[in-house]
Amino acid sequence: MRKLISIAVLLMTFGYANANTFCYGPISQVSVTPDGHVTVNAQALASSHVYLCSVVSDANGVTTAACKAVLSVLLAAKATGSNVEWAFTDSIACGQRAAWQQLANWYWGPNQM
Repeated sequence: MRKLISIAVLLMTFGYANANTFCYGPISQVSVTPDGHVTVNAQALASSHVYLCSVVSDANGVTTAACKAVLSVLLAAKATGSNVEWAFTDSIACGQRAAWQQLANWYWGPNQM
């Protein structure tokens, strides 16, 4: 019985550990589109830009106030050459996010390092 419980705990821990992906790297470009969408080009995310949020309306699960804070962090990281860390609830490899799409499964970051 102890072996069964130990194996169950181990499997639950293994699944949880693989549920999150943390990526970090520099910011290549930050943009705000004419309709207010914030995009970023970062090696840690995709081969090209991804859409993060909007400074004019809630989008991608991010409020406009939070989006403005995200934009500030990204601009500061770009200006200083700092790396930025992101966290995701999936196991997609860093740099392999879908380009020119809303950033999916993003739950934390950007964190300027």
